[in-house]
Formats: sequence, C-alpha cells, structure tokens
Amino acid sequence: MQYVTVFDLDNYLIIDCIRGARAALFTMREPALWLSTIQKQSSEFKRERHEDNARASRSVEASLQEITGEVEAKPRKWF
Repeated sequence: MQYVTVFDLDNYLIIDCIRGARAALFTMREPALWLSTIQKQSSEFKRERHEDNARASRSVEASLQEITGEVEAKPRKWF
C-alpha cells in the first residue's frame, strides 16, 4: 500500500511518499512536473511490487522442488 500526503504551504506542495523515504518539493507553478512525478513513483511502486511477488514465487517453487525433488509442484488434496 502506498500513502501520499500533500500539503499546500504558500504555493508550495510537499509530496511525501511513505515508501522508501522519498519526499519531493515542487512549486504550484510546476503542476505537470509534480503530477508526473507522483504517477511515475506509483508505476515504479507497482513494478517493484510485481517483481517482488515474482521473486517470492520463484523462491517458493525452488524450495518445493528441493524438498520434493519434483520439477513441477502438484496441487495437494486436503480432503
């Protein structure tokens, strides 16, 4: 989850993205710049999250393969 806090202080925006320790300061005269920065950080966050999930999935698959000796994990029947 990503939180973005925006404060307007005398024509300045402080955009604090609580993720990493990223913070940015832009003037209101540059709205396209700060908007594109927020969008870029959001897409970077989604890409990093997707890569983290893919890495975790590969790690789990490798662990199962090591434990079971099977190349492809088979679904388990619980009932």
